[in-house]
Amino acid sequence: VTDSTSGLPSVAIGRLPARSQGELDVIMGKIIAYVKEPEWGFWRNTFILAGDDEYVGYEGNQPEHTLQTDELRKFIYTLANIRNLFMIEFPMSSSLTKPLAREELIKMWNEGAVVVNYIGHGNYHLWAHEILFDSNSDVVRLNNKKKLSLMFSASCSVGEFYEPFRESTSEKLLRHPEGGTIISIGATGLTGSDANFSLNSRFFKKLFIQSPSLSCGLNFISAKLEGGGLYRMNDSQYLIIGDPALHLAIPPTCGFSFTVQPESFEAPCWIELHIASPSGFQGNAEIHAFDSEMEKRYAVGGNASMIIEYHKQGNPIFRGFGSINGTGLDMSFFVPKDVNYGSSGAKVVGYIVNQTGDCICGRDSISITGSTLITIIDTTGPEITIWLDDRSFVSGDTVSSEPILFAELSDTHGINITGAPGHSITMWIDNEASAEDLAPYFNYYEGSATKGSIRYKIGKIPQGTHTITIRAWDNLNNSSTKTVNFFVSEVGTIAIANILPYPSPFKNYTYLTFRLLKSGLVSVDIFTITGRKIWSSDEQYLERGFNMIRWDGIDKNGKKVAKGVYIYRMVAKDGTKDYILYGKLLKE
Repeated sequence: VTDSTSGLPSVAIGRLPARSQGELDVIMGKIIAYVKEPEWGFWRNTFILAGDDEYVGYEGNQPEHTLQTDELRKFIYTLANIRNLFMIEFPMSSSLTKPLAREELIKMWNEGAVVVNYIGHGNYHLWAHEILFDSNSDVVRLNNKKKLSLMFSASCSVGEFYEPFRESTSEKLLRHPEGGTIISIGATGLTGSDANFSLNSRFFKKLFIQSPSLSCGLNFISAKLEGGGLYRMNDSQYLIIGDPALHLAIPPTCGFSFTVQPESFEAPCWIELHIASPSGFQGNAEIHAFDSEMEKRYAVGGNASMIIEYHKQGNPIFRGFGSINGTGLDMSFFVPKDVNYGSSGAKVVGYIVNQTGDCICGRDSISITGSTLITIIDTTGPEITIWLDDRSFVSGDTVSSEPILFAELSDTHGINITGAPGHSITMWIDNEASAEDLAPYFNYYEGSATKGSIRYKIGKIPQGTHTITIRAWDNLNNSSTKTVNFFVSEVGTIAIANILPYPSPFKNYTYLTFRLLKSGLVSVDIFTITGRKIWSSDEQYLERGFNMIRWDGIDKNGKKVAKGVYIYRMVAKDGTKDYILYGKLLKE
């Protein structure tokens, strides 16, 4: 609410744009769950900062959005995990769009971030002329569930709530039942680039540095008041879609002692980490180590005489887990060869959570040097094990048409997860030309700095025989490659694979072992060779993967059956279709 005399805000308000009782229930349900049923995790310390490129159509002379997005990092606390998306780094299609940037934003948003910030051109449904985000079609693609973001859009008209025949991005994101935002902040009309960035940076400074304990609404008012008369008209265009009394889910700073030894990274080397917690404290820790910040250069519009500099958070060095049981936590990790030597901006962040809440601790501004005194002899690459759908998989098995990849990697000097060119964890299907980068999906096992795993949903694969190949590097840049074969049956025709009775022939009992390609209800019927049903198992819900059902060689009256051949029928129901397979059993 704005004071009628000064034109400055005096009361923090927000709008809940519900058009029906159902939409109001969705919005209120999200707000209540955000506070009362928090989703813990490092996403609460993660910021997505997206910046428009220099182009408006064919004209490429507006670098300010990149520079402003780069500058915004200075108004966020130093231990934050900042994930930048600079549109200048993505190729332009023939239709003057950047579909790879759009896909990357959706992927990052779904992985979770406490803040999603955009600086650039926009309107009520679009970010950027090149379509970084289109709320008409992209909101429904968000499935970040309870990892709800604050969205700030330093752009025109993104919060345009008053038009009766169209809905704005801010409204759609708050109403989205499968995720989206918990608060959306955007302009209701046309605005200016410099003034937009001024409010954006003032708000971030208030919320993330000066007054993180205050609500979003109070920090928003404070930021507007700080702008005074200079930015009053532009600031007045911005409003909150959501609850202004909400406190954002950023973790506070722990009061724990956090040390790393040695205090500088003399790569390649082992680092010892210690967190000293209060006596009796019980909790879990997520440790993230990052290389120094990267300084990058870009020729605006391809003009070599117009070079700008911008920065990105350093590549990940380590991502692991540990338990704090009463006295603290001791962990170690290996600093790889692929780091930014001679820099002083590395950081290690500890995200701590227990039943009462979460917090962060860590060290930043760590220098990275090389050492001529360190000699490590290691020429062996990582050990790689691959499964598809579940750990019962062996090369050549049948899998679902949208399999989940599981890979276990281990090495005495840890796995290279920096994503450095030529040294990332990569995956190919059928030797295709382009490889998928799996490094962001690798996590070390709890308490380990040498062994971890990847879980990755591959997507739809056509029917037939295929290969999947993974190449990984250790932190000393030794590589290994592993390939497995698999078969995808016709989509929708099979949910049961690899049925094997064991033992067979059997005397007293046998197990029907099998793999389910989908979770569902499963039952088994046993028939004589003449077709008379003599026994049925209970129908039971089984998870996708390896399973088995036992038959004790008895009929429905509990009597032992005679020697001979019997027919089994296995039925699996996935909620839409029944899958039936037959086979033979031999009783001796």
